[in-house]
Amino acid sequence: MSLQDTSQVHVLETKRGDRFIGRVIDIENTTISFQFLQDQVLKFQIAEIERIDVQSARGASSAFNPRFLSIVPTAFNLRKGEYEYQNVDILWNNLNYGISDRVSIGGGSVIPFALLLNAKWSITSQAKGLNLALNLQNVIPLLEGGSPVSFMTGVASIGTTAQFINGGAGLAFTYESGSEVLPYVFIGGATPISNKFYLYGSINAVNIDDELLVYPTFSGNIYLKRSRLSFGLGFDLVEEVVGLYLLPLLSYSQRF
Repeated sequence: MSLQDTSQVHVLETKRGDRFIGRVIDIENTTISFQFLQDQVLKFQIAEIERIDVQSARGASSAFNPRFLSIVPTAFNLRKGEYEYQNVDILWNNLNYGISDRVSIGGGSVIPFALLLNAKWSITSQAKGLNLALNLQNVIPLLEGGSPVSFMTGVASIGTTAQFINGGAGLAFTYESGSEVLPYVFIGGATPISNKFYLYGSINAVNIDDELLVYPTFSGNIYLKRSRLSFGLGFDLVEEVVGLYLLPLLSYSQRF
C-alpha cells in the first residue's frame, strides 16, 4: 500500500464487520485517515481495523488472497470462517478452514499415495505490507514402504495480495530408518496483468545429499469471483542430478 500512489483503491474492514472502499490518505501515530465517497474523510484507530486490502491501478482485485504460488506457500491466510478447496493435477486434493484470520487448518490426500495434514499461522502489518507465516504440512503415506514426511516453512510476502514478493525457507523431515533433514529455500512473486489474470513465479532450491536441486515454477492464473484456475510448468535446472524434466501444473481453488 502506497499513500503516494493516488490511483490505488483501498478496501478497509473494521473488526466489527464494516467495509469501506476508498483510499488511505494519512497515517499518524495510531490514527488512519480514510477518504470515503470522494470528499468525506473518516478516521479510524489502528486497533479498530481488521484489514486493509488494495486494488491496483489496473483494477486487479486482492479479495482472493493466494495461499500458494504453484507448489510453495505464501504468508497469506484464510479469513475466519472461510473454506478453501484446492485440486492440483487431479490427484492432489486439499480442504482448509480458517479458524481465525491468523490460523487455518486442513487436510486432504494425494490419491492413492498419501494423506495430507496442514496448518498455517500468520501475522500481517497492513501499514507496511509485510506478511509473515509459519506453514506446516505432514505427508502420511498409504502405500507399503512409504515414509512420512513433515515440512516446516517460514515465509514472508511483501506487498498486497494482488502484487507481492514471496520468499521463505524451511526443513523437510523424513522419519524412516536413517532419517534426514533436508533444507530448502524459495523466492518468487505475483503480478497482475489484468483484473482477472495474474502471473506467478517461484525459484525453488533443495539440498539433497550435498547436491543443490533448483526447480523454477511459473503459472498463469485466472480469477473468477471466489475461484482460481492456474496452469503452468515446473522444471529442473540441474540435469546431471536427476535428469531434466517438465512438470505440467494445473490447479483449481474454490473459496466458500
